Amino acid sequence: MGRHYDQKHIFSFLDTIRSSFPNSFIRTSFIIGFPGETDADFQELCDFIEKYQFESVGIFQYHDEPLAASSKLENKVDEEIAKNRINILVPLLEKLYKNHREKRK
Repeated sequence: MGRHYDQKHIFSFLDTIRSSFPNSFIRTSFIIGFPGETDADFQELCDFIEKYQFESVGIFQYHDEPLAASSKLENKVDEEIAKNRINILVPLLEKLYKNHREKRK
């Protein structure tokens, strides 16, 4: 997606936030079904979400935007696969949010 940082940088950044600010609240969003996304990529995302226990996660399904560079990419993910992946993420996120609520009690 043309980002100028790598996974190591992201992990280091999140680890620093979590260790320096124990009451931090991290919100993030993820595109599901970006061209070229594999089953392994999706599993890596699920593992990442579980590892960092984000307090809020937005998820949305990729779709082509006519002027976006990504619309010209090959290896489009089938719409049904992307929807299924979202359906897998929803219970994972619900469990995560339930755990956060229970910790606040």
